[in-house]
Amino acid sequence: MPQGFKSFILDSVRPQFFTNSRTLPKPDFYDESSSWEKAFETLNRIDALLPGLVTIDRAEWRNEIPQAVALRIEERIRREKILLAIFDNELDAVLYLLIGARIPVCVLDGMELGLRYYPERIFRPLRSVNLFIPARYQEQALRALAQAEYRSISTANQTTAEPHVILLNRRANKPTIRIMSRLSKDETEQQTELTFQRAVSNSISSLPANVLALAPEDNLIYLIRQAAVENFFESPVSLNDMHFLIQHAEFKSKADWDRIIWSLAEHRALAAAWFAFKFLKNEWGTQVPKEAFSGFHSRVGIFKRSLLARFIKPSKWFPFEGKTGSWSFRSMLLLQDNFIKTLGRTFMRRLPMKTPPQLLL
Repeated sequence: MPQGFKSFILDSVRPQFFTNSRTLPKPDFYDESSSWEKAFETLNRIDALLPGLVTIDRAEWRNEIPQAVALRIEERIRREKILLAIFDNELDAVLYLLIGARIPVCVLDGMELGLRYYPERIFRPLRSVNLFIPARYQEQALRALAQAEYRSISTANQTTAEPHVILLNRRANKPTIRIMSRLSKDETEQQTELTFQRAVSNSISSLPANVLALAPEDNLIYLIRQAAVENFFESPVSLNDMHFLIQHAEFKSKADWDRIIWSLAEHRALAAAWFAFKFLKNEWGTQVPKEAFSGFHSRVGIFKRSLLARFIKPSKWFPFEGKTGSWSFRSMLLLQDNFIKTLGRTFMRRLPMKTPPQLLL
């Protein structure tokens, strides 16, 4: 592995270089095609290929890299822009049907975060269109979407793992629509209802005014809970989501940190929150309020903090060599609050693993 390889990979996906890409440090291997191939593979393993490519393409030294490499970067970015347009069209089609049927709908995850908080949405990769529609509206929503030939593609395994999620699409080559009846499978009906009531309209400028998005506080809670039980911060993208959310003026003006801390304690995600804020503050330069960080610090035991502190460095956390079973096991035990319960549950069932995404470059 070339000198400074991991440092460059991480720099290419740091939020500071999304707004000032020209200053991205030039890697020592800038003129080696084989090293660029390894860099693209590594970015792909940590699900950060698109933001990394965009940052590299805008760097001051971009014209010094091999021409064949530069052309491949341009082609991949062009394809991703086309994919973004396809996702936009699919979201428009779904929202047209749901709004026409007077069904309230909340847009989630990459689509909402990229449009609402990121400096440019090209820096936020998308894999599906995620929507939050409480259970009491689901039957009506499915009937409305069926009129446009949307059909369920949920499998038995997916339904078991995510009983609160329905997967739909119109054709095999169309984006997947994920409809969530609640934000996690262990969320109560009352918690879901309160979250939906707090959702805000007219917050995504490119979408109809009556389309909802999570309140900023609920967005942060949702992202941290996802990390604690699902993605384990496997990609810098999940931390970038939190960075741009926390730095946004809307969040700063409305954040109730006491409620955020209380909610994450209720959902047993304090360790994941402590790790995220420590990482963001130390490595990403995120302005995390001192009193907020202190609130999490005091509620996470010293033993758990000492274990997590060993992995705060990005080079020690992200699965650069691929997401192995040992990496997932370690991350789950560190990020979930109930260590013993998590350990027992892990041995009682097979750990679900994601297949690393195919390299499309």
